[in-house]
Amino acid sequence: MFNPTRACIALGSLALIADPVSAQGAPAARPIARPATVPVPAPTAKPVTRAMFTKDVDTSFQRVDANKDGFVTQNEIAAAEARAQATVQAQFTVRRKQVFDRLDINKDGQVSFAEFAAGSPGPRVATNGQQALTQLDANKDGRVTPVELRIPAMRRFERIDANRDGTATVDEQRKLADNR
Repeated sequence: MFNPTRACIALGSLALIADPVSAQGAPAARPIARPATVPVPAPTAKPVTRAMFTKDVDTSFQRVDANKDGFVTQNEIAAAEARAQATVQAQFTVRRKQVFDRLDINKDGQVSFAEFAAGSPGPRVATNGQQALTQLDANKDGRVTPVELRIPAMRRFERIDANRDGTATVDEQRKLADNR
């Protein structure tokens, strides 16, 4: 869902995030490695004026416009994408090291299957049916009827059947799966 407090601005293949609130509490924007057409949800919604949003867009543009000539070229976009990719890669490397260190219980620089299994969550399976009953039992009588089961199932089907022709085509199913 589009959130007006954070939006993607497309410049070629580069998406810029206009984020009205930075860590310092001031408007900020930064390049990201993400398809240019994808709205980015904000962690918290705050009111944003048109002036604030415009300032964020201009700040994003200025960060990409390396030679400050008032235009963004393909080379400048590529450089901004490379900087964004390097930042993401560095963050990913730090995260992988943290996970590895957490799993390497005996600190020998290797993760055995036993260490991996001990550090990995097991399957989450409801054991008493209460969660499913609460979700499906529309009239709260402690039993689920075929109609009560059909209602949420049909909602899922309707989300897949985008053109509402009564058939969930492979293409429609794939599109929904890609959006998850």
